Amino acid sequence: MDTVLFAVLMAMAAVAQLWPVHLSVKMKITVDDTATFAAALLLGPFYAMILAGGTTLIALHFRGVRQRWYNRGFNAATSVLSTGAAATVFLLVAGAGGQVVREPWAIGLAALAKYLIHSTLVDLVVALQMRRNPIAGWWTLHRRLLPYEAALLVLGALAAIAAQAQPWTLLLFGVPMAVVLLTLRDSARVREQTKSAILELADLIDLVLLKPGPLTDEEQREMRRHAEIGHRLLSRLPEFWEGAELVLSHHERHDGAGYPRGLKGDELPIEVSVISVADTYDAMTTDRPYRKGLAWDAVRAELVRQRGKQWRELAVDSFIEMIDDERRNARVERPQTTQGPVQPAAHALT
Repeated sequence: MDTVLFAVLMAMAAVAQLWPVHLSVKMKITVDDTATFAAALLLGPFYAMILAGGTTLIALHFRGVRQRWYNRGFNAATSVLSTGAAATVFLLVAGAGGQVVREPWAIGLAALAKYLIHSTLVDLVVALQMRRNPIAGWWTLHRRLLPYEAALLVLGALAAIAAQAQPWTLLLFGVPMAVVLLTLRDSARVREQTKSAILELADLIDLVLLKPGPLTDEEQREMRRHAEIGHRLLSRLPEFWEGAELVLSHHERHDGAGYPRGLKGDELPIEVSVISVADTYDAMTTDRPYRKGLAWDAVRAELVRQRGKQWRELAVDSFIEMIDDERRNARVERPQTTQGPVQPAAHALT
């Protein structure tokens, strides 16, 4: 192993992890794949895995991230396993001592192994935490990041080709890595700004709902337009266009008496009933100028009454079960008041 090459790649990978871009509460992305993939192609499985795990732990330490040991262990393990898989695939296809520049198929298969192993491990853990199917919505979750991931892996392959001749050329690849990082950060910032704008729009729409007294016919017609307005807005935004259809349909009813299109039964995806049930719960339990928010028993009774009419049965049953479970857990966790004098312990430890 070339010690200088190992040291340079390790420094690049560690520095790249110091500035992650957070895509959600549970997910973030860094640009260290360029360095770790280059290590997989150049150093072999053993040293590449040491580099991947070591740089992850070093970066977490210097970032001052407060994580439990198992979270740190998982982050290091995903990097170790995905990088090790890439190095192993390259070694098996190209053979020992293979020249990176002459092995495009081996590079492609190694890149695919690295991406699939890492994304699968992260998806499984997030799915367990969120209690969702890790396969459902895979393309929706990953399609936006695939170009960035592909760019980082291509940069890693080019870095390995260049470094096999001149190790110092690795330093030049810090510039495109920084460009990818800045592009990711700008994309995440636009996404958050778009989300904030949509939430503010939703708050403006709710101000109709806060009018004291019943709505006029004209106000009712205007209210019914908000589903179409929301659909048009979201369909033009790359981050939210897949949810536009659900917004358009969230006032449709299972029995066909909803609006704007009067869809019914299986014409409506289950997500529409899920959104509608949650929307109704929020509306019924929130204080309005003309009434106080309703208690859960009254809301529950209304949900049961409209089960199979306004909403699909599965959505109602799942929602009621969830709320009932939360209320039971809250009662169990509520501290009990001890009545009567406290008896002294029979023995005391000295």
